[in-house]
Formats: sequence, C-alpha cells, structure tokens
Amino acid sequence: MDLVICVLSELLPSSKYVNRVFRKALCQSRELVSLTQGEQHPPGMPPSRSPQTFVFFRRSDRCRDVPRVAARSRACGSPRWFPPGPWEGRPLPQEHRVVLPCSVQEYQVGQLYSVAEASKNETGGGEGIEVLKNEPYEKDGEKGQYTHKIYHLKSKVPAFVRMIAPEGSLVFHEKAWNAYPYCRTIVTNEYMKDDFFIKIETWHKPDLGTLENVHGLDPNTWKTVEIVHIDIADRSQVEPADYKADEDPALFQSVKTKRGPLGPNWKKELANKPDCPQMCAYKLVTIKFKWWGLQSKVENFIQKQEKRIFTNFHRQLFCWIDKWIDLTMEDIRRMEDETQKELETLRNQGQVRGTSAASDE
Repeated sequence: MDLVICVLSELLPSSKYVNRVFRKALCQSRELVSLTQGEQHPPGMPPSRSPQTFVFFRRSDRCRDVPRVAARSRACGSPRWFPPGPWEGRPLPQEHRVVLPCSVQEYQVGQLYSVAEASKNETGGGEGIEVLKNEPYEKDGEKGQYTHKIYHLKSKVPAFVRMIAPEGSLVFHEKAWNAYPYCRTIVTNEYMKDDFFIKIETWHKPDLGTLENVHGLDPNTWKTVEIVHIDIADRSQVEPADYKADEDPALFQSVKTKRGPLGPNWKKELANKPDCPQMCAYKLVTIKFKWWGLQSKVENFIQKQEKRIFTNFHRQLFCWIDKWIDLTMEDIRRMEDETQKELETLRNQGQVRGTSAASDE
C-alpha cells in the first residue's frame, strides 16, 4: 500500500468514508492529498473537525522530511501538521486478573481442554486456526509444551483494517511456551514484521488476584501497567452478541463438583471458604502496532478484544468443568492430536465461524 492515512488526534471516520477518500488519494499518490471543504462531512466526526484536517502522505515521508511535508500540506490548503513519533500516544500495558473457583492444578487441564474446544468453534470457511507444532521443549532451564499456530482472520478484524490490509496480510503466527504455571505467548505478522506483536505473559497463582507485580517488572514499568479485573459472573462485562445462557457462571452449577452458580459476591464468599479451591490468572498484555495514523486505534482495539477473549474463554472454562474435571494430561495430549486433524478439516469446509470484531470503532 503506497499511502498511509494520518488523522489529527488519530480519529478515523467510518470505514465507508475512509474507503471513498482513500481511493481518491491512491489516484493521486504522487502528491500529498487533502480533503476540501466541499467533501461531505464524515459520519461520526464532531462538527468542529473539518474534513480538511485529514492529510495523506507517502510512506517515504519520514520525520526528517517534515518541512517538505508541511509545505506541501499548506499548498494543498490543509493546516500545518507534524506526524507523531512512532510510539506517541500508545496505550499502556494491561494486566488482566481472572479469578476462578478451581485450583491451579485443575486449571491446567481445564485450560488445555477449553483451548481445544474453542479452537474448533472458531474454525471454518477458510478461516480459523491451523496447528503447525505441538511438542515438548526444554531451553535455558525452562521446560514445557511448545505450540506454533497460524490464525487466518480475514473476516474477524475491523472493516477499517480490512480496507487497507494487502491481500494475504491478515494471517498471524502464534508461538506459545507453556511452562505451567508460567506461560508466554507471542503473536506476530509476517507482513508487518517488527512493527507488530502481541505478547501475553501469564502466571497462575493460588490466590484471589491480590498479588502485585507477579511478573517482576522494574518499578518504572510496573507503574505504567493498567490493572483490569475480569469477573466471569458479571454479565455486564460480556458483549450482547457473545452471551450464551449455558455458558453463564451466574446460572451454571457443576454436577460433579457442586460449584456454582456464582452470585454477585462470589469472590468474597470464596475468600471465606478455605476448603474451596481458588486461583487467579495474571495475564500481562503488551502490544505494538507501529503504523502512523492507525497505531493508537488498533492497539486500543486489540486490548479490548483481548479482554473480550479472556472473559468469554474463562466463562466457558468454568461452565465446561464437568467435561474436563476428570481428565488427565494424557487424555489432553490425545485430545490435542485429534483436534489438530479436525481443525484442518473444519478450516477447509463450511462457513466462517466464531467471534468477529465486536465493532469497527
């Protein structure tokens, strides 16, 4: 893609509007293009934001070319504008804390079972998950299970991303090192290379989410981390399109363990029941998406989607407890082998399934 859209305050209009002006810009890619007062006001923008505040420039325009870019901008009738620095305005790292009424040992089986089941629910119609590797690893004193998966996500990203993404670029590689109770997952994209990654580091602890800095970050970095508490029984944290009554911990009761349903004060009640298992998954999410004009919007979107995924996944995990509570790790490895073959079949048939972008905002 020859052009990058840059927007003051990194505010994008609706995807339909951007698509129209983007085509116009592509037709004039040799020079910087700005919108004129005659353009229709973009939907969703405050009236005070005139369309002429939008500036298009080539990727070849770097910070050292600011005077030239600004001069061309004024010549086109748009206001003087300076591109932001590569990390200006990025969202803070977030640590998601998910408390569950199960033990750390139980969760290891429940997590792997639920990942396999959720993968099948998200695969179909040419999209979804492809498992390349699932094997033991041992390196630098760390020992666990290594997985390498490919996510084919063309229809599962916002429209404003699909609009500017080149063909074949919406394929993501996930590499995970599961040295339970510590896990590390890194998601990358071959098209964006070093300009994009999602890193999720997780510690599983036998507490109610009260530990501070479990990841051992330096004090200055830890000060920047935003803490996000996820309550699996709180329906208000669930997108309306994601809600399923049979996956609602506030309604579900386990036949085998008698755990649930979880009321509004279930965490306080759990703290007063020392005989009932408890644990917390501390998930530290760090995101990099280096693309002028889209950076903050996409990074914020990804953080919201991660919270959505963590919420839905752990609601499912708890409500599926009767399906996995009696399984062993040998059962899980056998199930993973079967799932890998099943995913390949599902991905090449039927319709697209599973979660899509909740919003194009």
